Amino acid sequence: MNTALLKTGFVAFLVFCLNASMVYAAEQKPVRITSADVQKAIALKEREEAISAKEKELREREKVLTDVQKDVDEKLEKLLALQKQVQGYVDEFKTIQSAEFKKMVKIYSALSASKVVALFEKMNEDEIVKILRAMKFEQVIKIIPKFPPEQAVGISRRLGMMEKKVSP
Repeated sequence: MNTALLKTGFVAFLVFCLNASMVYAAEQKPVRITSADVQKAIALKEREEAISAKEKELREREKVLTDVQKDVDEKLEKLLALQKQVQGYVDEFKTIQSAEFKKMVKIYSALSASKVVALFEKMNEDEIVKILRAMKFEQVIKIIPKFPPEQAVGISRRLGMMEKKVSP
């Protein structure tokens, strides 16, 4: 009896569902599709495909740019390490050069003014001024008068001992 009751209930449920779906289908109006609607749908589909293609292209470009950025970062890191190494060499060279320059200044300081000027004759004015700036003032004022007058004036101006006259 329970099985018969279940079968009857199941059949009733199916009939109810079929009737409900028929009523629902009958209530809906038929769909009308115009050629303009079809054209719009086609255009929309084409846009979706174009957007998908662009998105794919952008993802590929983004990957390429990420790879390039990684490569640039690695090269920059190497370059900075190399720059640091070169700066170390430059600093070391300057230290050595500075020590040698100081020795040279001591040697020139120990010489008489006439001998220093004789050695300076073989140098350009930039080198002379650099050496004289490193020497003590008392030594420089003994050396300057030993130069020819025009050269003494030029060196004095470069050392800042004289102001340059402005011609009217």
